[in-house]
Amino acid sequence: PNRDHFATTTRLLKAGRAVMVEKPVCDRQDDLRKLIGLARTRKLFLHAALHAAFARDLHWWTENRGQLVRRFGPLERFHMGFYDPYIGENGALQRGASGLGGSWDDSGINALSVLAAIAEQKSIKVTAAGMLATPGMDCAQVNGWARLTARVDGGTCHGQINTDWMLGLNRKTTLLAYARATVLLDHSGQQAVIRGQKGQ
Repeated sequence: PNRDHFATTTRLLKAGRAVMVEKPVCDRQDDLRKLIGLARTRKLFLHAALHAAFARDLHWWTENRGQLVRRFGPLERFHMGFYDPYIGENGALQRGASGLGGSWDDSGINALSVLAAIAEQKSIKVTAAGMLATPGMDCAQVNGWARLTARVDGGTCHGQINTDWMLGLNRKTTLLAYARATVLLDHSGQQAVIRGQKGQ
């Protein structure tokens, strides 16, 4: 469970072990700083398993980002949808998902790691955000979203991140809307698709 990551990782680092932790590394930023400091002091490897940030589709985009701008114009908008089917048709949370915290706790960090690879990190600003909890369910939120602005390749673009456990979907994607086409990064399938080329 996410709530156990800090204590378990601390124990492993103090025992002299390198650690790769499932995202999120821990629930609090102060705890993350402590773990990073402990790993540095002991000269140990500490890594967060941010699946989408290391997927082949994002790697392809990173290698081709300049060519995409030249071909399709500036990036204007983005939408990230990170969905897991953890709430069944009966409305109950699946047993294995209860330790994950909630849709934003579990997938929001993964989506933000993709955005950090796309945008200038210090430029990312949240303009609106919200979360939906369900009373009596063992998770912090079943839906979480954020609207953001960020600088990408010298221009400002707007976008949204959506996380949800209620849609019955198992899909993680980032849609990048350029002036003359869109690029869909399918993080689940680790492939990129160029769609709707205009003015070609």
